[in-house]
Amino acid sequence: MRLEVHNVGYGECIVIRFNGEILMTDCGSSNIKLPCGLNFTDYVKGYIMPRYVAFEHRAFLLTHCHRDHSCGLWHILKLSPHYFDRIFLPAVPCDKSGRPVILEFALYVYVFLNRLTGYSRSNTEVLRIFSKAAHAAGPECVFPMGQGDSFSAGGITYDMLWPAVTGFEYAEEFIEAVNTMNGCLMQPFMPDAAHEFLQLKQEFCLAYIACQSFSPLRMEYIYKTDEIMRQIARLVPNLLLLPCASDIIKILSESQDIYSDMLNSSSIVFQNKRIDGKCTNSDILMTGDAPPAVLKSVESLLYDGYYIVKAPHHGTKSGFSPILNDISPSHIIISNGAYSGGGKISPEYSKLQSVKHCTNCSSCGFYTENDYCCNDFAVCYEIKKSPGLTVKCPYRRPNSGNSPCGISIISG
Repeated sequence: MRLEVHNVGYGECIVIRFNGEILMTDCGSSNIKLPCGLNFTDYVKGYIMPRYVAFEHRAFLLTHCHRDHSCGLWHILKLSPHYFDRIFLPAVPCDKSGRPVILEFALYVYVFLNRLTGYSRSNTEVLRIFSKAAHAAGPECVFPMGQGDSFSAGGITYDMLWPAVTGFEYAEEFIEAVNTMNGCLMQPFMPDAAHEFLQLKQEFCLAYIACQSFSPLRMEYIYKTDEIMRQIARLVPNLLLLPCASDIIKILSESQDIYSDMLNSSSIVFQNKRIDGKCTNSDILMTGDAPPAVLKSVESLLYDGYYIVKAPHHGTKSGFSPILNDISPSHIIISNGAYSGGGKISPEYSKLQSVKHCTNCSSCGFYTENDYCCNDFAVCYEIKKSPGLTVKCPYRRPNSGNSPCGISIISG
């Protein structure tokens, strides 16, 4: 195994290489221009895709629907629809009553903010990921994934620890925002468009949940969700003229941060299945942008040690979990970059004994304040002959060859 972390600015693209096979987890960026000087789309086309085209099998896993994780996937599928033979996408979670609240909110965004800017963090991609992937690559290649599911790559089985597809705990304020918007459209003497939208919203959610219950997808269910979306799109002009439209837009604008948080909270978390319970160099925990509460929810499923852990939410303060101290990873991957709204690397990571592999030192307060790396005091157990400080690793500079740990940060 080798693991490659693409330096895509504030975003993520992590590739596990096996013999003749790759597993790419996320491919996206919030930066138009990357540190290497290329535009992100040019980097995907000219560097990422050619780098792995010779592999016989290529799989992709999307952790969640934020641009800095997903936009590269759609660019790859546009250029080469069959680049991946398997695409794993996050299933939308339902609460205890069976409501996929995040879909309801996204439909309101689609209708009432579709023509407005400034809502890039709270996109509506979640409504279309199954349809877009199925139409591009074929439904037989697309697999919804949630807690309890698993897949194999390179002879290794990976288990989905999150999201919980049923019984998911949405934030109360998020549910309240959706219920309030529903109430706006239920007021007396509302035009037919309001009642029709509420009916179509319910039908879409039911069709979507039915669609993601099949793995791989079935095209007849994709067509059903597509048709409902077309019917909703025809209502948009009339819905924007409703007296309560401004009230709904205000609620959406005030709730965009919590919507973004809910997308992160439904992020895929997965790990390899251990053979005979033994710790090996294949042990990896991939966390997407999962907040600390999610890692707490799956704590009982975690191992007592990992070779590699991907830092949640780009290593930012909001994503740091004390559980990272308990699971004692040998190596931590932190993919961060220049982006004003993303947040810098949490100083808590500098206190961990793990060797950190970071894509951008300027996002690290420890580095900028001390003018040296926190890894200078970390011990690397892959150094030949005996463990030693990471400063003694001859592979720590770019383009110095294949490192013993198998982890590389690469760039065009």
